[in-house]
Amino acid sequence: MDNNTNYTNQTQSSTAAQNCQAPAEEKKGYSVAAMVLGIVGCCGPVFGLVCSILAIIFAAISLNRCLPGRKMAVAGLVTGIVGVVPAVIVIVLLIVGFSAVGVAGISALL
Repeated sequence: MDNNTNYTNQTQSSTAAQNCQAPAEEKKGYSVAAMVLGIVGCCGPVFGLVCSILAIIFAAISLNRCLPGRKMAVAGLVTGIVGVVPAVIVIVLLIVGFSAVGVAGISALL
């Protein structure tokens, strides 16, 4: 009974590994792009928001296609999420601040 269970577990794990194997010619481009854009996305609110969103998209593509560089894709996903949160907060605060000042207040600042 134990031998049959071990064989079933080995078969399931090897099938899962075969489903997530990328062809040899595939590169780590999506994973590297996700990681780099995620790191850059943590640097600024507006430009960072765009980079962070792209990092999340590239990481999702890399993870869904089971491309090589899984750890870099996860790093890109995490840094992308970390970059989106403060960027959204800064943009919301800017919108609230400018709406509180109003159009007359903005022209007075200029």
